[in-house]
Amino acid sequence: MSLVLHTLRAVRRAGLSLVLLVIGLALLGGAVIVLVPSSLVPDTFRPLDHYVGTEGSVVGAVFGLGLIWAAFRPGANRLWVHLAMLYGILLMVREATHPSNGSSASLAPILFGLASLALLVALYPGFGRQPKAIPAAEVAPPPGKAPDWPPATAPQPAPPQPSATGEGEKA
Repeated sequence: MSLVLHTLRAVRRAGLSLVLLVIGLALLGGAVIVLVPSSLVPDTFRPLDHYVGTEGSVVGAVFGLGLIWAAFRPGANRLWVHLAMLYGILLMVREATHPSNGSSASLAPILFGLASLALLVALYPGFGRQPKAIPAAEVAPPPGKAPDWPPATAPQPAPPQPSATGEGEKA
């Protein structure tokens, strides 16, 4: 019975991964078709964005909800912060490629993307800071694991030195 449950979990996980991959590729493909100059897109792929809903409203709503959800704990949702940074970059690229599609670029989205990206990078936890160096003497090996190097031997006590009163000498 345990083998059956383990197999079902593995199949469900593989199935979920496959569905997420297909949805992601469909959305990405639809977005690329919109971004690439139409002369470079084969006729069979042109309606893809209409079939998978990448016109912007559905994908934008889901992405916006994800960012709002991540805003409550950004440190625990760093992937969403990275995606927001990627959004700022791709927004500027998209606006810069508009002239190649026959439409004019708009300054407002470029400024919004640039401001968003700059603020995210500036406020990102740990960005541009070097990690605190820990002296090697303070680093201990994990519990239950022997160190990879031979441990230093304890310093040997120095033999007693003879004193002027003769306390350190043997009779």
